[in-house]
Amino acid sequence: MREKYMRRLSTACDESGETLRIHGTSELDRLGDLTASIGSENFAMTYYDVFRDLLNIEECTVFSFQRSNKPKPLIAEGRNERPYSTRQLAQDYVSGGYLEDPNVISRHVSSNGAYVIQSEEIKNELFRRHYYEFPAIAQEMVMKGDAGGTLYYASFYRKADARQFDLQEMQTINALSGFITKALHRHSELFSPCNGDGFSLATHGATSAEVRDRTLEHLSNVLFNGPHRLSKREAEICAGIVLGYSTLAISLNCAISPNTVATHRKRAYAKMGISSQNELFTRYFSSVREFQSRLAH
Repeated sequence: MREKYMRRLSTACDESGETLRIHGTSELDRLGDLTASIGSENFAMTYYDVFRDLLNIEECTVFSFQRSNKPKPLIAEGRNERPYSTRQLAQDYVSGGYLEDPNVISRHVSSNGAYVIQSEEIKNELFRRHYYEFPAIAQEMVMKGDAGGTLYYASFYRKADARQFDLQEMQTINALSGFITKALHRHSELFSPCNGDGFSLATHGATSAEVRDRTLEHLSNVLFNGPHRLSKREAEICAGIVLGYSTLAISLNCAISPNTVATHRKRAYAKMGISSQNELFTRYFSSVREFQSRLAH
């Protein structure tokens, strides 16, 4: 079995065009553990453990894209205990956040391989705040690979106090990209969790969908009962904006057209005396954090 695994790893590295540099047998053993966990409930945590040790990362995610369908979350793991967990952010992402992701927009059809993103490079301020600044992510190494017509979009994250990803680490991921992609693809073929989302979303007794829905309802009520006399619809739309939903995602959630969303948003901004999403975000995001902190305890 181990010989068969080593042949697969060697072939995957040869296909990548990079030279694999892994020191000692412990790293190879961990990659063997990852192979052994394919198709099991332990795969996601084993995947995280392997790359946490190899790259000294804080969190990791993997999403799969098929044609024009929305992404499917396969892995969302991290060593944080924040109320707004890695899995909750991943669920927000597939619920509409990906439509605003400049990495997907600009690089989705580019060639396979690894590259590094610094958080300050993200021009969309609302997206950057929600997915980078709030969880304190400073750097992201992205690896993309295609298997069976599915694009696998794997990310490895570091905090602001961590050192920068270096060239050798990028070369290591490039060397492993073929193996990683094949492992992810095989796991997605074998593992079908009952919730259909690619991973279990249970967090502190509630799913991320429940947390998201309760937060949306809470913030909608805060806005509706505030001093600006917003309508129910205006409050609901502004709450969605604060939580990072795109115009398209809000229109789908509310069963109204994107143009109607824009009209309600404009009216709400006028009532509140603001002119941008950033002002709205700054004014109300502390309410979101406080509410989700209470939910977590």
